[in-house]
Amino acid sequence: MKKILALLIFFLFFIGCSNHKEQERLIADFVQTNRNIKVDLSFDLISLQEMDSVITNRDSIAIFLNDFYSYEFKSQIAEGKFTNGNLSMEECDTIIATWEAKFLELENEIEQYKTVKQNDSMSQSAIEMFTESNVERRKRIELFKRWNSSEKIVLARLFKAVYKVDNPLLGNVRQEVTEVIYFNDALDKVLLSKPYK
Repeated sequence: MKKILALLIFFLFFIGCSNHKEQERLIADFVQTNRNIKVDLSFDLISLQEMDSVITNRDSIAIFLNDFYSYEFKSQIAEGKFTNGNLSMEECDTIIATWEAKFLELENEIEQYKTVKQNDSMSQSAIEMFTESNVERRKRIELFKRWNSSEKIVLARLFKAVYKVDNPLLGNVRQEVTEVIYFNDALDKVLLSKPYK
């Protein structure tokens, strides 16, 4: 019984260490690759700690709208929701419905404008441009509807990583860097990194 317990503990320890080693390797590859060229920076991971935050399908709606459309939608959402990415499904539905209504209005205006300015070539090119951009907006609305599905899907897991590298721009001076590393949910790919604040 003791042998089985000892073997189980060893096995769990081995799995935990190998997973940590795999994440370290992925971070090292990510940090030491610049424009698809791998550079040896003598990467040394000091610590890696999973953060409480995860990014889900609903959070991505808030992040996207905050980055690109905050002037239109920030006023509709309670203060602080965009900064912590904690939108409920209902709040996302409200955003999507509002956005969809605005684009339906625009589509109706374009249709009315078409009937009035049928023979004007300059108006026709403007109508084509608006119609094309509205097709793209319609695709985004459908994407948001999928992101806001009833099932909450984890898109990214965040880790705080502290590591040392030799900076070639400073004559290979050894630097300590603290970053937030974004992994996919399976923890088998680094998506991006940002400075830790």
